[in-house]
Amino acid sequence: MVWADTETEHETIQTGWVIWNFRLANLRSDIARAAQRFQVDPAHASAPTLTRWLRDEALDDRTHVVHLLLRDGEVAAYCALSSSAVQIDDPKISAMKLTARVPACHVHMSPVTSAIPAPVAKP
Repeated sequence: MVWADTETEHETIQTGWVIWNFRLANLRSDIARAAQRFQVDPAHASAPTLTRWLRDEALDDRTHVVHLLLRDGEVAAYCALSSSAVQIDDPKISAMKLTARVPACHVHMSPVTSAIPAPVAKP
C-alpha cells in the first residue's frame, strides 16, 4: 500500500492512503465524490454514524487527522487519528515522581464496505 505524501502523488493516486482535508477535496473532486459514496458495512453496529461522520463532518473536524484508503479510486476505509498530551504542573504530583505528561490516542478504522468487492485469488 502507498501513502501519498506529496501534491503530485495526491493528483494521481488511485490506490493507497491519502490525508483527507479541504486541500485534497478541492484538488481531487473525484476523491470528494468517492467520500460521499462511501458507506460503512451495514453489519457494523455504528455504520450509519460512521458513514455520516465521514460524509458530513470529517472535513470540518479539527481534532482528527483523517486518512482515506483508496482502492481503484473508491474509498475502501478510513482512519481518524487524534492525540493530545496533558501537562500537569503540581508540586505534589512532581514529588510523587509520576510522569507528568499523559498521552492519549484514539484510532478508529472503519470496516471495508460491502460495495467494494474483495480481491479474488487467482488459481
